[in-house]
Amino acid sequence: CVPTVCAACNEISSDAAEVKRLCVHPEYRGNGIAAQTMRKLEVAGKRHGYQYFVLETGKAFTAAVTLYKKLGYSVIENYGPYVDCPASVCMRKKLR
Repeated sequence: CVPTVCAACNEISSDAAEVKRLCVHPEYRGNGIAAQTMRKLEVAGKRHGYQYFVLETGKAFTAAVTLYKKLGYSVIENYGPYVDCPASVCMRKKLR
């Protein structure tokens, strides 16, 4: 049995959570699983009272940046441990 997808959220304030470690097994990439997972996380986040999701990815992960932009995430200034990391891209989305 091989896990298809994994993801997690971590509360960073009373109104925001950070999406961590979204990963789809290589065999299953390109099938919309990451987008479906993000949408489900957003629904759960809204249900838990969060108004925003933030996340960090790497500039080298162009497919991830493209996916997040398609899902409505906007690039923001790097936050927290990523402030001085030029390889990082931080993003934010208001949950609806």
